[in-house]
Amino acid sequence: MTSEDAKKYLQSKKIPQLFESLLAGLMYNRPTNHVDFLSDCLEKIKDDREKDLQWSSFLKPLPNIERGKGGNLSEPFNGNDADLMFETEAPYLDMKGKEPLPPISKSFPKTKDTTYIFVQGGPGSGKREVCKGIEDRFGLTYLSIGDIMREEVEKKSEAGIIIKEAMKNGLLVPQYVVIEILEDVMLKLYNDQGYVIEGFPRDLSQAKQFELEVGECAFLIDLKSDPERMQRRLERRVKFNDRLDDSVDNIKRKLDLYDQFTVPVINYYNSLGKVRQVDVDRDIDDVIEDIANIVMAEPTCAAIAATALINSLDTNVMEDSPHEAAVTEDKILSEPDGKLSPDLQPSNLNGHDTTMASAEEMVIPEQRDLIGGDTGRSLDEIMAEGAEPKIEPSAPEETTLVANSVTGDNMETSQEEAKEMISNEVMEEEIVAAESNVQGGEGRPLEEVVAEQEANEQTSMEREKEILESAKIIFIIGGPASGKRTQATRIVEKYGYTHLSYGDLLRAEIEQQSERGRLLKQSAEQGQSASDDIMVDVMRDIILQNQNPNGYLISGFPSRLSQSAKFESDIASCQIVFYLDCSDDTMIERLASSNDANDEALKIRLGTFRDSIEAVTDYYQDKEVLNKISAEGSPDEVFTEICNSLNAEPVKEVEETKETQEDVWKPNNVIFVIGGPGCGKGTQCKNIVEKYGFAHLSIGDLLRAEVKSGSKRGEQLTQLMEKGELVSDDIVLELLRDAIFSIKNENGYIIDGYPRQLSQGIQFDSDVTECRAMLYFECSDDTMISRLLERAKTSGRVDDNEETIKLRLKTFHELTQPAVEHYRDSGKLMTVSAEGTPDEVFVEVCQAFDNHL
Repeated sequence: MTSEDAKKYLQSKKIPQLFESLLAGLMYNRPTNHVDFLSDCLEKIKDDREKDLQWSSFLKPLPNIERGKGGNLSEPFNGNDADLMFETEAPYLDMKGKEPLPPISKSFPKTKDTTYIFVQGGPGSGKREVCKGIEDRFGLTYLSIGDIMREEVEKKSEAGIIIKEAMKNGLLVPQYVVIEILEDVMLKLYNDQGYVIEGFPRDLSQAKQFELEVGECAFLIDLKSDPERMQRRLERRVKFNDRLDDSVDNIKRKLDLYDQFTVPVINYYNSLGKVRQVDVDRDIDDVIEDIANIVMAEPTCAAIAATALINSLDTNVMEDSPHEAAVTEDKILSEPDGKLSPDLQPSNLNGHDTTMASAEEMVIPEQRDLIGGDTGRSLDEIMAEGAEPKIEPSAPEETTLVANSVTGDNMETSQEEAKEMISNEVMEEEIVAAESNVQGGEGRPLEEVVAEQEANEQTSMEREKEILESAKIIFIIGGPASGKRTQATRIVEKYGYTHLSYGDLLRAEIEQQSERGRLLKQSAEQGQSASDDIMVDVMRDIILQNQNPNGYLISGFPSRLSQSAKFESDIASCQIVFYLDCSDDTMIERLASSNDANDEALKIRLGTFRDSIEAVTDYYQDKEVLNKISAEGSPDEVFTEICNSLNAEPVKEVEETKETQEDVWKPNNVIFVIGGPGCGKGTQCKNIVEKYGFAHLSIGDLLRAEVKSGSKRGEQLTQLMEKGELVSDDIVLELLRDAIFSIKNENGYIIDGYPRQLSQGIQFDSDVTECRAMLYFECSDDTMISRLLERAKTSGRVDDNEETIKLRLKTFHELTQPAVEHYRDSGKLMTVSAEGTPDEVFVEVCQAFDNHL
């Protein structure tokens, strides 16, 4: 069926009218059960399929409006029935001869005297500084599209959500959104003089809509820079700066977008004779001065040029000036429409044509020092002395240096204005201080600045290279469930290394919502592996910022040969690689969880791991740094082998003597306690602690205590909870292990509410110690629902309602049942009925403990 056939079919069956009437009915009636409502509606028209459907077919008809004492208004209204009107209204017939109501005005008032100047240029061409110069000189309001959109995102407005989503996916923000928020800001900051707008319009559609709804621009300033110079700046910054948007791929993407969308805009305005090109590869003061001359010479900018001249008049200068009588406010504004008097037109001020006039020729001699700069001296005096113009110190406000990611140009702006900007082509981006003078600021030649920067960069790079080459690097790799994290934790505790977990670093970078994190998240959402460049860059930063003479232990990395090569290229060679070798059967047994994986899926996962890791182990075997450790044994046995390989505080082999085994403390009598919500396990745990002296570990209590401690892990947990995300199994396991080894209770431990699923239990048995038993409180759903509803009467908990309770119970059974069956099959399950009173239940608990332990 072709699209035309489908269209004809839908029209013949009146499907659009049907959907329209159904939706209108839903919105009007808002039924509790929408499915039944739709069924009833379809039933009504089932027998009369030819019925003429209207949008209101499923709306209740409104009653007739009564007239007077029961008459209705079914007859047409008669204009003579003036008695029907309110006393304050004019009779209908009297209104017919009046002028029609004025049209509804546009959202933004259009006036012919308002000046609009657009400033465009490749990303990083100095648009911000140019716009500020125009604003200061001519009293226009400076608007940055990037700043405006960033503020909308921060406000989390409807437009902000759309903007954020567009930028997240690397798309242009929709045209209507840009125009709408631009008009809103212009209304709030209304300036009848005009506006200078940076980074706008982004494409031709925006340009034409702006002309239609707001007004025509006076002209567009096109900032030009030499491509080779731009490329050199970018190459230097890529080496010096660690921002991900300075990568070659991102730079190319931004340039392509600029060429694709913005260059046609410039060509459009050029065809209208409205483009003014300015070279920005020189001192910024000269750039702004030339732009000021352009504005002064524009006939359409006569009003703002006059204002600039008036504002620049200095009383002290005017008293001694031979032009005092000629240059007055009255004289300037004497011509109609705010135009300059002929003798004050820029082209007539000194008898020269100003089309290509220099800064000296564009202004009155006595005003050169006022319009051309703030030095207090004329340009003639400065040139006669052979001195460079004096640059007055800026305000004491701390400054940050801003540049765009494509050209590498830099401009000074306040720290508040240089907050980290959202990744978008129209937004300028932060760079390091070493780039501060590329676009001027101290009046020095670019070549001199570049030479100084290169010297500084060389020194910095040499220092970093020395730090990296002297670092002791140890890798610990292995398949899933081989025990890498457990061994890494113990190695760090014993030898004082800094632990870098590949998985933790990846998650932390994404959670920080940095530019690197954004790209990593994007890769994850697309099912791609994390970029080697990014992750090696992250590790390099940490090593440089957290220097540790003992060394660095990196777990879970490298998993493929390309990572090894990238690490050695950008950081250093490793000294030792520990490979925790474990059979597929063992790893499958440890990972098995019927609710989210099957043996076949796990075998595929392990096959992928084997394919990539073999090349890595062969590579390090050839370099004679590989230490293959069997991970089939207990965590203590594996750790002993690792210690012997490190040759630091050597430990004798575990098999040598019984005394050696006893030197390593191992927890015993670890009991898992599980049961559905409302089964009463919390009460029974307290009774067990009192009778048997066990240490009680609650996952919830451990999480809260860690958050309260203010530790780095606590901060990570806080961020997860604030986002509503689940805490990973690895973190929970770490908390349990730390608690067990810090308490060292010889009687034993009861772990309340753990494991929630089979994979957690197997991982605990593998990485910490094997549990002695699982205590399962068996209770019917009806009993648990009844108890929780009773609790709801006094608890005030929003999740204590019947619908939510049933959902919680369903989730509990689905997750926990495989774990119950696993420990039943292994002979470790203690089942206790929780239907009775707390005392009756505890009697059964004691019997189970006495028989099993």
